[in-house]
Formats: sequence, structure tokens, C-alpha cells
Amino acid sequence: MHTNVRQGLTYLTLIIVGAISQIWLLWFSRLPLGVRDEWVWSRVSEKLPSLIDCLPAIITGLLLVGYAAWHNSHRERPVRTGWWLTGLVFLGLCWSVAVISASPAGGGMGRSVFVIFYPRTSGYFHQALYEAEDLSQFLHEYEEGISDKADPDNYLHIGTHPPGLTASYRLLIELCERSPALTKLLMSSQPKSVSSAINFIQQQQLLSGKEFTEPVAAALWLSIVISHFLAVLTVVPLYFLATRLASKETARFIATYWLFVPAVLIFLPKSDASFPCLAMFLQLLWLKALERNSYFYGSLTAILFTCCASLSLAFVTIGVVLFLQMLYYQVKFKIGWKPTVSGLLTGLVFVFVMNHLLEMNLFTIWLQNFQNHGRFYDHNTRSYFSWLFVN
Repeated sequence: MHTNVRQGLTYLTLIIVGAISQIWLLWFSRLPLGVRDEWVWSRVSEKLPSLIDCLPAIITGLLLVGYAAWHNSHRERPVRTGWWLTGLVFLGLCWSVAVISASPAGGGMGRSVFVIFYPRTSGYFHQALYEAEDLSQFLHEYEEGISDKADPDNYLHIGTHPPGLTASYRLLIELCERSPALTKLLMSSQPKSVSSAINFIQQQQLLSGKEFTEPVAAALWLSIVISHFLAVLTVVPLYFLATRLASKETARFIATYWLFVPAVLIFLPKSDASFPCLAMFLQLLWLKALERNSYFYGSLTAILFTCCASLSLAFVTIGVVLFLQMLYYQVKFKIGWKPTVSGLLTGLVFVFVMNHLLEMNLFTIWLQNFQNHGRFYDHNTRSYFSWLFVN
């Protein structure tokens, strides 16, 4: 027990030292935040938040580390995994909100509203609100819309993604429009900084003659809540994946430390922070499909993969990983063809059904997305190895 406590304190010390070093490097040093002559982020000029503002984040951070260390030190009374993960998700949500709320002026939870709404920082919610009122028509015309080579949006951001994110936001808006009770609950649960940001957007949209109703405001807040929840929920599939390679004690620390990865909080509430959760669940399903040599789990993986790929092409890399794992199981255990065949057939049928029902061709949309990605580098120079070093 004492050994585990010492290990926990050691890990906590390393986290604190690493955090302080990173803050100094990113905030106070003169190292460029990017690659010169290509893209460099400017440093925030605001002063550091006060200790009082940081206190909730400090407390929740200590609780998180203590939560993992304490449970690992009580092996004689093992906690049910479900309850432990529930507690971790709850503390993780508290941690993410506390850290983001403590960020300097221009940050806080109110920042999330601007990031999700305005086209310059994301664009999908704005597109869902003003361009996808008729979702079926929007999806039918999507490929044509992203094929315009003269439109910078098509190679800078919007046109490099399938329509899944925009469609998801549109469904959230329609859900809130049809459910006054849900809208009321969401509006009453907003932090003050979020309410202020939404009020500002409402006033700006009214001045420009655009409608921004209460259900829309509720859907905007709901999308932020979902992003936070999915980002934190990553600890669940991560834990189960880690138990395949290490002890449960180690898996608990691995799952806990995911919440301390800076990129997660930096990217919130953008969808990028939600994708690791979906990717991890994909991985879990596929490994189960391979181990059981199961048609069912192979088909289930294919459906989830297709849905994920309709959100972002980033999931194509996950598909490559799944393929390599299939080869490994086939070579070593002589199994894997059943879920592979069922997955391919189910995926193809699922895409064709979606194409028929929604009158859009996902295959040609994905191809156009790839082409738009290539056009970005025709307009913007990026040095691969320089960015690899920076990252």
C-alpha cells in the first residue's frame, strides 16, 4: 500500500513539473508557436489568472490523481469497474469545466459558444442553422457545393469534411425546436459566461437580420455539453483497451491521465476532441469481432465506422489500423475473415442505403473531400518535417 502511495505521489509530482514546464514553454518563452513563414500562433497577452480563479481546477486535478491512486491502493476491496469509471467520468467533467473556466479573458466556457457558432473557428453549426433548414435538400446538393474550386471554404475547412457534422447539428436544432421542455432545461443550465456569449450572438444576429431563437441557443449549448461528455467518456474504452496490455491498476492510471492531455482541453468544444472516444469504441468492437470471429460484431463495427467517416476523414486512418489488426489475427490465429467479410458487405450496403434514402453519394463526397485537402497545400505551404517536430 505504501509503495502505491509513493508511486501516486511520484506521478503527481511529474504531472505538476510537466505542467509548469509546458506553461513556461508555451506562454513565457520566445520559441515560435508554429513554423516561421508558414503559420505561427500569437501568444495570449492577458495576465495569468489569479490563484482563486485556478483553485477549482487545482482541487479537481488533485482529486483525479487521488481517485486513481486511492483505488489502486485498496486491492483487497476491489471497486466494481462500472462504478469506478462512472466516478472518473464525473470528475473528468468537473476537471474540464474547471480548467476551461479558469482560462484568461477571452476564454472560459463562453469561448465555447463563439468557437462552435462562428464560421471562422468551426462553421458547421452556422451552416446547419442557415444553410441546412431543409436537411434532405442540403445533403442532396452537398457534393456540388463543395466542388467549387473558387470557394476558399472548400479547401480551407468546410469542404474537407463530409456532411455528418452539419447534419448532426441540424438534428440537435430540430430536437430542441420540437421539445420546449428540453429547451427550457438547457437554457436554465447554462453558466453565466455561456448565457452572456449567447446573448451577444443573438444581438449580433438580430442586427444583421438573421434569426437566432431560444431553441437554437439551447441546441448550441447542447452541442457543447455533448462534446465535453464524449471527450471525457474516452476514458471508458481506453480503460478496457489498456487492460488488454497491462494490469487493471495500470489501466486505471492510463485512463485517468487521458484527462490531463492538454490537447483535449485546447480543442474543446470542437468535434476533434470527441473523435478519440468514437475511435476507441471502434477499436474495442473490432477486437471483439476478431477474437470471437463474429459476423455480428464485424457488421456492427462497419456501421459505426461508416457513421464516423461521415463526420471526418480522420477515421480513414483508424480503418487502416483495423485492417492491419485483421492481418495480424489472420496470420497468427487463422481467424478474422468472418468479421472482415461481414463488415465489408454491411458497410457497402449501409452506404448504398444511405445514398438511396438521402440522395447523396458518400463515396464521391469522400473523394471530393480528399481532393479539397490537396488543394489546401496548393494555396498554403506546409513543411512536413518542420510541423512534425513542432507537434
